[in-house]
Amino acid sequence: EMQMNKLAEKLGIDPVEFRLKNALRDGDAMGVGTPAPGPVTIVQCIEAARDRFSWKKKTKKKEERGKK
Repeated sequence: EMQMNKLAEKLGIDPVEFRLKNALRDGDAMGVGTPAPGPVTIVQCIEAARDRFSWKKKTKKKEERGKK
């Protein structure tokens, strides 16, 4: 997970959005070419955690502190 954070930082992307862009979804092929066993719910889990912990509000406050 720290590597995901580091990649997102280097790319200038929010780490949650980075995970959402790269998350496995229903119908996606896995690394070996076989379809992912469904249902795949990781996107819903990431979105629920983001919303539950007010991620966007926290990152906005962090950005505002950095501007001062």
